[in-house]
Amino acid sequence: MARRVGLSAAIFLMILPVALVAAEAQQYVRHAEKPYAEVIDDLRFAVAEHNFRITSSNEIGAAITARGIDTMPLSMVMHICNLDYAGRILKSAPDRLLDMPCRLAVYQDDTGVMIRARLIDQTDERVADIAARVNAMLRDIVDFAAEPAD
Repeated sequence: MARRVGLSAAIFLMILPVALVAAEAQQYVRHAEKPYAEVIDDLRFAVAEHNFRITSSNEIGAAITARGIDTMPLSMVMHICNLDYAGRILKSAPDRLLDMPCRLAVYQDDTGVMIRARLIDQTDERVADIAARVNAMLRDIVDFAAEPAD
C-alpha cells in the first residue's frame, strides 16, 4: 500500500508542473499603471463594445475585508458572456458550457493593477473556431483596460 501511495505521489509531482504550465497558458495577463477604478470602468466599456454582458461580479478583496478577516487589496472577478457565442457552444458542445461566462480577474498589487482573462481551450475541434474568436475578444478587452489613460 505504501509503495502504491509513493508511486501515485511521484506521478502526481511529475504531472503537476505540466498542469500548471497548461493552466498558465490559458490566461492572458496585462499590467495597468492607472487607478484600479479606472481599469474597472475601462473593462466595463470594452465588455459592452464587444457585445458581452456582465453577468456578475465578485468583489473578493472587499468581501474578505468586510468580514474583518484581514485587509485585502482591491480585487474583483468579473463574469462576462456573449450570448451568441454561448449559444453556439451550447449547440455544438454542451459539455463545454462551463467556458461561458468568461472570467476576468482584476487586482491591485505593489506594481499597479493586474488584469487576467481566462481563455477558452482551443484544442477541442468542436469549439476551436468559437474559442479563437472569443479569446481574441477577451485579449482586446484586457488590452483596452490596460492601456494608459490619455
